Amino acid sequence: MKFRVSGIAAIAAGILLVAPGLAQAEATKVFDGAGLSVKPASLTGWTNSGADNATPVLIGGRSGSPRTGLGPIDWQFWKKNKAVGKGRGSTVSGDVFDGVGPWNGSKVRVTAHGQKNGIFRKLTVFQWTAWMKEPFVEKENYKMTLHLVGSKWVVDSIAGGTS
Repeated sequence: MKFRVSGIAAIAAGILLVAPGLAQAEATKVFDGAGLSVKPASLTGWTNSGADNATPVLIGGRSGSPRTGLGPIDWQFWKKNKAVGKGRGSTVSGDVFDGVGPWNGSKVRVTAHGQKNGIFRKLTVFQWTAWMKEPFVEKENYKMTLHLVGSKWVVDSIAGGTS
């Protein structure tokens, strides 16, 4: 009986030694426009057309407004290989939200994926345009895909909507 108690104690001690290491595992990070972070309040670092001289894009939260300031992105989940958040996408000139193309403060879903070495290397931004008023007469959904090169997001493709 004494052996059984000491065996259980050894197992419990082993679990206590391993558990702190598991709790300290780093979460996957994403480039937020300034640096790498976990569940950033906003994302930026690319333009509405992908060209270097085009208008910068900012994704912030759904709370607030482009005019008064956006709240943080609402991250639905954040896992090692994929993260999904909801927010609003706007174009920004200096400190002013100017709403170029479909980036007029409307709702977006952002998916970070393509994890490598603890960093998400790809983003997909999806925007529902069917509910928008004129001039968005196409009523198509808008989707932009990007990949990370160094400390810059590079646009791979833009589909649907009006860009």
